[in-house]
Formats: sequence, structure tokens, C-alpha cells
Amino acid sequence: MDALDARGELRDYRFLHSARAELLRKLGRNGDARAAYRRALELTMQEAER
Repeated sequence: MDALDARGELRDYRFLHSARAELLRKLGRNGDARAAYRRALELTMQEAER
């Protein structure tokens, strides 16, 4: 997922960031997960999905 993000093609795709956040959380990388969740939220336009 980091490679996909680095390529930039999916940089504004909220599901990339939310999936990445979930994996980071499971790895115990909570700070990185928090940042990825924040980015996913920034990209989510519909209030019900937030």
C-alpha cells in the first residue's frame, strides 16, 4: 500500500488510506494508523460515511 501511495495514482482514494490505517493498527503502529485514518476522513465527503 505504501508503494501505491508513493506512485500517487491513488493518493486521493479514501479507501486506500482507510485500508492502510487498519493494517497499521493491527501492526501496532498506532501513530501511523492515526495519520492514515485522518487522511481517509479528509477525503470522505459524505457525512454519513465519516
